[in-house]
Amino acid sequence: TVEFRIEGRVHGPSDHIAIYSDSDHASDKKIDTRSQTGIMILLNGVPCYWRSAKQPITALSSAEAEIYALSESVKHGRLFLWRCEEANIPVKWSMAIYVDNTQSKSFQNATCINSKLRGVFDLRDAWIQELRDKGQVETVAIPRKENKSDILTHCLSSGNFNKEVGYIQNHTNSD
Repeated sequence: TVEFRIEGRVHGPSDHIAIYSDSDHASDKKIDTRSQTGIMILLNGVPCYWRSAKQPITALSSAEAEIYALSESVKHGRLFLWRCEEANIPVKWSMAIYVDNTQSKSFQNATCINSKLRGVFDLRDAWIQELRDKGQVETVAIPRKENKSDILTHCLSSGNFNKEVGYIQNHTNSD
């Protein structure tokens, strides 16, 4: 619009892609108990893909909701990177996905053998193996306030929404 635009700068000889993943565990309990997944992909600091969707089933814990969101982020991130390759944009594999929780990182690295999530996921499923394949996916833990997909998972007042949009716009150089 005349008042609003999103812009970015080229950072050098190569483009920078950042993928953010978030979920909000059952935050809208008055209406629905299903969690919300948010995915935001930035190219040179500019949001060029974003998605916010209810998860298909009710998650039993915030960890389960975050791992589902991570799985969705891997799916959409791969498609985005494949499209970049088709457009002759150099792509770095493995794909780094920024998360604001330790559960996704721990699950991806298989560091918690006695996890409370045992029995929630079939650890033999192919998508679990793909999440744990260190050659393709790497989770990077960041503080919640730095997770740019957080805006897609919470009901925000217009003031808070505008503040979050401003944060994304003003921090494009950090990506």
